Amino acid sequence: MLVSACLASLISCGGGSGGSGGTPSANYTGGTLRMETGDSGGATIISSDAAYALKVTDSGGSPMGGLTVSYTEDSGSSVIFVSDPDGFYGDVIMIGAPEELAARSARAGLYNIGVVMLPKNAEPIGFGSDARNLGSVYFSDTSKESMISESGCYTPNEMVNYFRSRYQTSYSGGWSVLMFDGAEDSTAANLMYGSYYQQNEDYRMYGSLKTRLEHLYGASQGELDGEEFHLSCWYPPAGVGFDTMCEVERGDDICVTEPANSAPYMGGTPHTTVTAENAYVFYPAAYDSDADTLTFSIVNKPSWASFDTATGALTGTPLQSDAGTYAGIVISVSDGRETVSLPAFSVTVSINNSAPVVMGTPYTTVTADNAYSFYPSAYDADGDTLTWSISNKPTWAVFSTSTGALTGTPTEAQAGTYDDIIISVSDGEDTDSLDAFSITVAQYNSAPVVMGTPYTTVTADNAYSFYPSAYDADGDTLTWSISNKPTWAVFSTSTGALTGTPTEAQAGTYDDIIISVSDGEDTDSLDAFSITVAQYNSAPVVMGTPYATVTADNAYSFYPSAYDADGDTLTWSIQNKPDWAGFSTSTGALTGTPAESDAGTHSDIILSVSDGEETVSLDSFDIVVSIGNSAPYIGGSPVTEVMKGMTYSYTPGYYDADGDSLIYSVRVTKDSVEQSWLSIDADTGELTGDPVTAGAGAYDVTVSVSDDYETSTMSYTITVPPVLYHNGLIWQDEAGMIAIPRNWEGAKSYCEGLTLGGYSGWDMPTIYELREIVDTDNYPTIIAGFENVNDYNYWSSTDTDNPVPFVYGWGIYFSDGSEFDYIFRAEESFIRCVR
Repeated sequence: MLVSACLASLISCGGGSGGSGGTPSANYTGGTLRMETGDSGGATIISSDAAYALKVTDSGGSPMGGLTVSYTEDSGSSVIFVSDPDGFYGDVIMIGAPEELAARSARAGLYNIGVVMLPKNAEPIGFGSDARNLGSVYFSDTSKESMISESGCYTPNEMVNYFRSRYQTSYSGGWSVLMFDGAEDSTAANLMYGSYYQQNEDYRMYGSLKTRLEHLYGASQGELDGEEFHLSCWYPPAGVGFDTMCEVERGDDICVTEPANSAPYMGGTPHTTVTAENAYVFYPAAYDSDADTLTFSIVNKPSWASFDTATGALTGTPLQSDAGTYAGIVISVSDGRETVSLPAFSVTVSINNSAPVVMGTPYTTVTADNAYSFYPSAYDADGDTLTWSISNKPTWAVFSTSTGALTGTPTEAQAGTYDDIIISVSDGEDTDSLDAFSITVAQYNSAPVVMGTPYTTVTADNAYSFYPSAYDADGDTLTWSISNKPTWAVFSTSTGALTGTPTEAQAGTYDDIIISVSDGEDTDSLDAFSITVAQYNSAPVVMGTPYATVTADNAYSFYPSAYDADGDTLTWSIQNKPDWAGFSTSTGALTGTPAESDAGTHSDIILSVSDGEETVSLDSFDIVVSIGNSAPYIGGSPVTEVMKGMTYSYTPGYYDADGDSLIYSVRVTKDSVEQSWLSIDADTGELTGDPVTAGAGAYDVTVSVSDDYETSTMSYTITVPPVLYHNGLIWQDEAGMIAIPRNWEGAKSYCEGLTLGGYSGWDMPTIYELREIVDTDNYPTIIAGFENVNDYNYWSSTDTDNPVPFVYGWGIYFSDGSEFDYIFRAEESFIRCVR
């Protein structure tokens, strides 16, 4: 096959073996080569397993000498390379089996091959005055088949990158050629360039390739940049005289495959009854995945009806004289190649009332805290007013008797299956109902929460014990685990209890102890802590805040608490005890009921506790016995931090010495602006709320309690960190994160090094975690609660299914919630870290 009009491939045209006029080359390395002279035609004879008589002439038919001839074999094909050392004539390469290169001559075993040497073009092809080109290249269909050791479709820019990736240092100084097939320009359709340019001067290679390609195909500048071309490449062994050769074919018929036709889809259920003098309407649904133009047709159309071939609509208003049944009606749709039809149906024109028809398929599942909605449809052939009804409506749902809509948002507490729901419609005479159905309300998993403050010291030969607590909103079974458990301790996987009695030989500090709890899906851990085993006595610790007032004839009680790291027996004592009070030396309890005669201030009361070696005391305090009202007491250690998406819960300590009923209230401000996300329970004084609508920041809280006579207050600050808790995950939501896009690796490193809201251990989210926060009902398409949102691309850590997964990234576009999995990781998108 003669490849005229070919443009570019990789071929190193260095000096080859060969000779002329009778001097064989000594450089041949591929099999047995014999070059002979003196045959009657003056031809050079080459042979290995087969012999070739190679007769070389110029365009006028005159024999030529002084040429370089090389020969090798590759993949069962012979390769003959003829070159003019002076560079006046273009090179000739022939590839193929003997019988494909020449007709069998009369001489046994010898193939006669005629070669015509043509002058090179006056204008050089390539990057400059040093460029070379081949005069002609021949290869047979068989050899072309073996050449396709590499193939694919490439744009011009991708060709340059492809050839550069094939470069080897051993090619340095060699030459390469691209041959273009199918171009109309038959002159100099090959492009040859040094492999040095492939590696070091791509812009020259690219510019020449584009210019030549546009010239060959008569295209304007840049017109072919986006087109694809097919490469069939051959990489010969050493000694052939070039590195690589590729045939380039324009991709119109190669890279684009006409998809098979898809038959159109048609659906719909025709109404089968209509009352005379009432309108009949049926619109079938049709869709074609190939976007072909659709044409509708009908068989056995009722005489009183009209049919639209563009929409398939069957419409009309029958008269009473049209009463009867019209059978065998068939509506079809065609995309010009295939036709589909609805099943044959009948329409009965009735003079009497027609029962209504109800339609629709209810959704049977919904996740707690998500909206459920089902809107049935109904048709009445008489045009009567319709009324809807329902049986076994779920408690969390609302039903419309005018539209039949069933809507609502169940809570997690309402999870379960709601059976035998029946929706019906009536025209006042007849009723039609949907089949009974069920709705299952499913729960999301909520991560468990672990709480507790471990004791960090214990004296040798004394018992140590710490019992953490945990809560799981789903009621899942919890399993405990521990890291870096002290050797002297025992740990319970069912309760999380860490207990034990260290010996003096085990004195020292045991670091990085971590206690965790899991519900089987998610895990929560206490902060790492240390336990120091001491050999000497530890002083006891006394705690408690005494009540400072009591009303005469009302009971007073204060129970202090104490802890001794050594487990020593503790003894309590008191100074300046009021006469009306009793005191327990074993518990430290101070109790009693003062009379009105005891009214006044009882000062400098001091409670102390001793382990036999050391004594500690509470600060001195006064107790005022009053005859009138006593102000209510409020105190405690409030919870001062909560994440958006989590419920804040805290109940202060309340006490009224008079036993009066208490009234609770709370005021929350941020930067002096009133906030409403925190509420207080009127019966218990418990504070609850979720700051997701208020956002991150510091909130000043003032809790008040009143006995209708006097009011006491407690003030503190709640910090909401710039994160959002959702479905067991904590998401980054700090200001400034949406202003800095990063490439994939930069985003991954940024998350792994992030410390935010007191948390470390952040990660780049997976694509499945990102999907958890998509809400296409919002704009940007992200769940409510995030304050810092950019409607752009966000990276995930999940590898794509694309051919080069470590080059491309997968993420979500939060403008419309769509996903992308073919974006270069080197490009920049945004990141929202998760832990």
